[in-house]
Amino acid sequence: MVKPVPKKVQKDLGTPEKNLCTEAEMKRTLEDCGFKVEGSFVSAKEDWEFYIRPVCVAMQEIMKDQPEVSNEGQEIIKGFQAEYRAAGNYWDMILWVAKAH
Repeated sequence: MVKPVPKKVQKDLGTPEKNLCTEAEMKRTLEDCGFKVEGSFVSAKEDWEFYIRPVCVAMQEIMKDQPEVSNEGQEIIKGFQAEYRAAGNYWDMILWVAKAH
């Protein structure tokens, strides 16, 4: 069951997200989207920083080359930043290892 994000947490994170998934729901969602989940682990904030930095750099490159996706790219980056701020404060961060079928 998707749980609503408490308003205080939503405000503190500065995110428009209204819901969050449990670990089991996320795994099921990945599988429903055609991925085979190879594993997952709860990461430290430092692990998460190493994960989001290259994703944000790549997203900025995409936005530079394709300005039409700039708004969507900014939202993705904001979401990653909000999740980073939340790590250890509101929930654990889980890094997923998955591959497309």
